[in-house]
Amino acid sequence: MNKRYIKCFVIITIFLLVFSSSLSVNASFTIQNKKINPEKKALSDDNLFNQKIRFLMRLAHFPSMVACIIKNKSIVWSNSYGKYNILPRRTPDLNTVYMVASISKSITGTAFMQIYEDGLFDLDDDVNDYLNFSLRNPKYPDVNITFRMLLSHQSSLSECDFFNNLILMYVDSKIFPEYPYPFVKEYLVPGGSIYKPSVWLDQKPGEKTAYSNFNFALLELLFKILTDKSIGEYCKENIFDPLEMYNTSFDFSDFDRTQMATPYLHLGFFYFPIPHYNPFSAGGGVRSTVNDLSHYLIAHMNGGVYNDTRILNESTVNLMHEIQYPGDGDGHDFGLGWMYFNVNGVILHGHGGSYPGCDSNMLINDDVGIIFVANNMVQTYRKIEFSAYKSIRDLFIEKATEI
Repeated sequence: MNKRYIKCFVIITIFLLVFSSSLSVNASFTIQNKKINPEKKALSDDNLFNQKIRFLMRLAHFPSMVACIIKNKSIVWSNSYGKYNILPRRTPDLNTVYMVASISKSITGTAFMQIYEDGLFDLDDDVNDYLNFSLRNPKYPDVNITFRMLLSHQSSLSECDFFNNLILMYVDSKIFPEYPYPFVKEYLVPGGSIYKPSVWLDQKPGEKTAYSNFNFALLELLFKILTDKSIGEYCKENIFDPLEMYNTSFDFSDFDRTQMATPYLHLGFFYFPIPHYNPFSAGGGVRSTVNDLSHYLIAHMNGGVYNDTRILNESTVNLMHEIQYPGDGDGHDFGLGWMYFNVNGVILHGHGGSYPGCDSNMLINDDVGIIFVANNMVQTYRKIEFSAYKSIRDLFIEKATEI
């Protein structure tokens, strides 16, 4: 009996060895003679890329995200992930409206450069020549504060603290209905009703780069004085409509709420929806779509032109993108409403932004543009969350260089 089992085992083993060897030969022959389909390989690579993005989104606590890559004056790749509204569940696309936070500063910078071309001010003018009150860093009362300083975060205004920035989110409609005036005066001038000395740095204007939303609160007031128009009204007429950005506005009431990504706050294991709000306009109030932002970024990548429509002269675009105070920044350098980033040795420029309920990036790397927006703010002090966000950014940069 044992001999029979042994004999059977030997026969089956020999059969399997011969059969598997035949399969190997056939498989090898097939592989050697089969042409690799580049489209299928690209699709496979894209699937793996998307799996990585979705995994990192969970770590970064992004309920949804929309992204695109721009090359040769058009979108060459795009995708959307997650749900921009959790209940009811809604899937985003290129035309879903997101808060873009401080990307708004770039748009405000573009508007200022348009009226700069019109001769309404000079970059090194003292802003006191236009205000109806005197604005100075109390520690340096004889040093002018200029438009160039405000647009490139060199004014010596500080970021203060979280609660002061929280005021800026609601100040236009809640505390000072006539925002930006008298808010700016009351907040920045000693003796004002909500003045805090900590709003001013110890360094004199023009001496140190310090990113501050208050620069753009002041610029919003100056823009109203120079043009007699709100920043939102002006941008619709001179930037949004000419660039076919028909789903972009400084005011959320302009949108159908079902098309707006719900801003979320992640706490513990849950996402809590935040009521829609208007952050202070010039520095963070824009809502837009990735499709609309692509038109804007293409114009900046193309010397001020999108689809044969010019919004700025090429020389003005170059001036706006030029670093104004090289080497003074703490990790970033600034143009005029424009930022430079060093990401693992790769120099990118454009602008990013974050506010409660949103995170946004609009970046240029040589001749390639990258845009991605999400509806939760990454908390930098949460190491895993912040690392996941940086990995998402790095993956998009890597993908952009491969296209």
